[in-house]
Amino acid sequence: MMSLTLYACVRSAIMPQRFFFAFAIGLGTVYCCNGQDSGQAVADAVNAQSASDIKAINAEQPAEHLSDWEYFAEVKMQAAFDPAQPKNLRQFHLPPAVFAKSRSDLLDLRLFHSQTQAVPFALRVLEPKTVRESINSRRFNDSISKSGTRELSVDLASTEYQHNEVEIIVSGSEYRRKAELEGSDDGQDWKPLAVGFLLDYRDEKIRFERKSLTYSDSRLRYLRFTVHPDPARINAEGATESFTVTEVRVLHTVQQAGEKSTTTATSVKREPTRIMGAPGSQWTIDLGGENVPVSELEIDVADREFARDAQIQAEYPAFTPGKKSFQTLSLNSGSTWQRLAGDAMRPIVVQFNEVQSSRLRIQIADYRNAPLAIQQIRFRAAARQVVFELPSTGGDPLKLHFGNSLAEPAQYDFARNLPIKLEPSPEHVMLGDVTANPEFVPPPKPWTERLPWLIYVVLAGVTLVLAVIIVNLARHAIRLHDSMNSEAVGRLQTSDQ
Repeated sequence: MMSLTLYACVRSAIMPQRFFFAFAIGLGTVYCCNGQDSGQAVADAVNAQSASDIKAINAEQPAEHLSDWEYFAEVKMQAAFDPAQPKNLRQFHLPPAVFAKSRSDLLDLRLFHSQTQAVPFALRVLEPKTVRESINSRRFNDSISKSGTRELSVDLASTEYQHNEVEIIVSGSEYRRKAELEGSDDGQDWKPLAVGFLLDYRDEKIRFERKSLTYSDSRLRYLRFTVHPDPARINAEGATESFTVTEVRVLHTVQQAGEKSTTTATSVKREPTRIMGAPGSQWTIDLGGENVPVSELEIDVADREFARDAQIQAEYPAFTPGKKSFQTLSLNSGSTWQRLAGDAMRPIVVQFNEVQSSRLRIQIADYRNAPLAIQQIRFRAAARQVVFELPSTGGDPLKLHFGNSLAEPAQYDFARNLPIKLEPSPEHVMLGDVTANPEFVPPPKPWTERLPWLIYVVLAGVTLVLAVIIVNLARHAIRLHDSMNSEAVGRLQTSDQ
């Protein structure tokens, strides 16, 4: 199409006209040079309508079918649905076999209870972390005493919200103000929850702030705050500092301990190698598939005394398509393996930032020492937890489907509304073996893979068209040159006469 358009433009430059041909090849009509065909308005209207139709189609929620997923694993239940329970929550951890067959971001996971019924779920990474949830509140009873003490209350509207921290933002700088917090169920009878100091200290290099009070978990609906002025900032006349409480936030802070998923490596054998310019040993660990997360290794070593330098490598795709290479990781701990005589026979623990790989490699510099006798290797990572509510209807068994590169993120409301801390903890269920989906229908391959020869045909056609254009331009240039020479010769002959 581009070649034909170029040819038309060249022809138009050689023989100027008001407008030229339109070339319609598959995608639409292409217009050339400075002319505009009288049918362009119609074509623009058709293209605009087509674009509108495409947007409308894409806006609709696409249907998901079991045939879109290549693999599944059955969820093996321990107990049936109990209508007496407010929430029939269940959980399981993803094994390495699921990582090996799913996308690296796990966005293709789906739970199906039947051919069409999808079960909402939450996918959680159980890393140690602190999570703070803000609770909506209504502020009232703001007051100030003659001594400059500020007092205010907030209403959480219900006793169902659990809280254990308040953040108090006050005006000013360079202060140390005492703050008291009380709580009540009815707004009448108050009991103390916390006492502390709001601090602000700064100099040219550092700044330190403390603006929170913490206390034990509570469900009291009403909270009352009392903030006293800084006694060190009373002036010579005895006047206290003036400040305001600009914002109050009620929070629920949860310390999530985290949980690791542990897998024992199999068939790990020592191989001789050179590392750090010295004789050494290496052990290659098969993680069980692609994109398996790992952040920690635990190695059982039979030797009673040793001191060796070690490094860990992870396998990643190389620049060459279809090739892989090992890259050395930066270790948080475990770069030196050491055990003194008389030490307990504890495993060697190596920690690093989490990676997703198919294989790891341990390399030890032995120098003139005998190789270490490694008995067993275990690899760990933060567990990927799937939490779901057991469907109340019976029927087909629940299955986890995965292996769909075209799947869009589910983003279930269930996942976003699920509390961070689940009490009681959901019942743990098991995931069966990974099975190929007999209903799977592979997505159609792009035309470049289905018809690879077509690319060469198109390139040959474009080359031929360009050759024709160049030949025509050369002929035209020659004729133009010859005619100009003839005119010049004629003018010279006329002037000589």
